[in-house]
Amino acid sequence: MSSSRGDFPIEQVTEIIKATIVDKFSDRPAYKQDEVEFWTKELAEVCTSELSKLKKSYKYITHVMVMQRTGGALNTASCCYWDQNSDGNCVMGWENQDIHVVVDVFGIAI
Repeated sequence: MSSSRGDFPIEQVTEIIKATIVDKFSDRPAYKQDEVEFWTKELAEVCTSELSKLKKSYKYITHVMVMQRTGGALNTASCCYWDQNSDGNCVMGWENQDIHVVVDVFGIAI
């Protein structure tokens, strides 16, 4: 999980991401290649929809990665040019024995 600065509602965003991941993945014990595209789209759409219900003045960008746990490494980075006093992001990971999920949400104040 990452942190944020300024007015970005990091605690609320964290709870929404966590609850959505658990809801969508806790009953999926195995990675299924033919379903992963649906899983990623669904997770991104539900997270973004739930974030919009906060009624905060933000545009949300939700990035989701779902991959099979094989023991390989994953490195990712992002860089933004934004207002550090109001914008922010939250990164959350989740995994079971076969699936690894990473959700990264960016909030840009409007």
